[in-house]
Amino acid sequence: MGQASYLGAMIKTLIVEDTPVHLEQLTLALERQNRRYSICATASAVESAVELITKHKPELLFLDVEIIGGTAFDVLRGLDEVPPHIIFVTAREEFALEAFRWAALDYLLKPVDVEVLTDTLDRLPQQQAVGSSQLELLQSLLDKKPPERIALHTQEEIILVSVSDIMRCEADGNYCKIHIRGAKPVLIAKPLKEYDLLLAKHGFLRVHQSHLVQQQYVSSFVKTDGGYLVMDDGAKIPVSTRRRAMVVESLTR
Repeated sequence: MGQASYLGAMIKTLIVEDTPVHLEQLTLALERQNRRYSICATASAVESAVELITKHKPELLFLDVEIIGGTAFDVLRGLDEVPPHIIFVTAREEFALEAFRWAALDYLLKPVDVEVLTDTLDRLPQQQAVGSSQLELLQSLLDKKPPERIALHTQEEIILVSVSDIMRCEADGNYCKIHIRGAKPVLIAKPLKEYDLLLAKHGFLRVHQSHLVQQQYVSSFVKTDGGYLVMDDGAKIPVSTRRRAMVVESLTR
């Protein structure tokens, strides 16, 4: 299915939610938006969701992760054609939310906050259609399998990259430049701190306000000129004074 049209036309929207109070809250929150969202149908169970999505072919789908008769993935597996834009809705915290970030998929935490919903909807015109690889990655992460790949959402495409191939991340204003082994850097419209949180448990070090590096690609630490790291690709990465002791300790363990 093609991209939704966000200029002028009504945006055909379908909600899958099995808790009446949360369904009502989300419906009311959508009515408060400046854009016009046409709710074509609602469903509360896997079977009815598959039938209604197939029938109406919505441009935007709000999909509860856990519903009557199964999960969001049971719904998606039953579809021949996945809607271009999916916003997952979940009451699960901690690991589940981290999984959505790894897969670069939009999500809302119950109860839905109107301001958060507005921010999420504002990003939709720039978002690429949801890809099957993203959904497979999310399913794997929710099954608590160790993440081996991360979805990087650029303005042109969604790229799935092996975490082991990410050499470093560099702040570039409100963007983040991801340096990947054997490939061109990728510019992402997210701040560095988001990748700091995601990658901290995977061998990455925040060595400077603007730099996050993967330790396996550090070839040396130079003590002169304030201290800096030399990466395997020859890049020189500054180390901030307050992080210097932590960096030296981490590299010499």
